[in-house]
Amino acid sequence: QMITPYLLWAEELPSFLGMDAWKSGKLADLTTLYDCAPTWRSETKNRGKYEIVPPYLCMRGGSTSSGLYDVLPPASVGQGFTSRIIFAWAGDYTKRVPVKPWTEKHKTLFEALKQDIEIISHINGPMQLSDVATVLWSDYYRYRPDPLEVFTDQRLQGFAARMPFYVKKLAVICRLSDPEPGMIIEAYHLEKAIQIIDDQSKMLHNVY
Repeated sequence: QMITPYLLWAEELPSFLGMDAWKSGKLADLTTLYDCAPTWRSETKNRGKYEIVPPYLCMRGGSTSSGLYDVLPPASVGQGFTSRIIFAWAGDYTKRVPVKPWTEKHKTLFEALKQDIEIISHINGPMQLSDVATVLWSDYYRYRPDPLEVFTDQRLQGFAARMPFYVKKLAVICRLSDPEPGMIIEAYHLEKAIQIIDDQSKMLHNVY
C-alpha cells in the first residue's frame, strides 16, 4: 500500500506552530494526522483543498516550557494535541563545551550511524512480538496503573492513557536500533521501551 511519510523537524517548535496555532486549526490538523487515517483532507477558503493518502507524520521539535506556554493556551494542555506527544525533558546541564569536538572517534561513529540508517531503510514488513515479549506485553497492559494513579493532574491523564501505545512505538524503535537487524521485538526491547516511558512520565510535570 502506498503511504505518504513526512518528517516535521522544528528546532523551535513554538516558531513553527505560531501564536495562532489554536485558532488557525493547525493543532487540530496535527492531531488528526497523528491517527494516520487512510485519507486526510483539508479545505480552507484561501488555500483550497488538500488530500493526503495515507499520511504518516513524524514530528521532532525543541522548545522551552515558556515557549510552549506562549503558543498553547492553557485550555489546550491535556487535550488531543499535547497528549499525543512524548515530551522529553532534558533538565539542567552543568557541562559547558565551548568548542564541540570532532575527532577521528566521532567520524568513525558518524560513518557507523550512516551505515545503520542505510540498513534500517531497507527493512520492510510487519514487526512482531516474540513469544516472551507477548507475555510481557500482556502483563504490562493488564496490570499497568490507572491514569489517575500515574498523574493526579487531570491535564496529564490523556497522556497516561496512551502510554501503552507509546511503549509499542518505542519498542519498534528499540528493535530497529538493535545492532542485529530483524523484525522480531524481543522482551528486552519492550523492557527498554517501558523504562523510557516511565522515566519520561516522571519529568512530564516540568513541561507544563
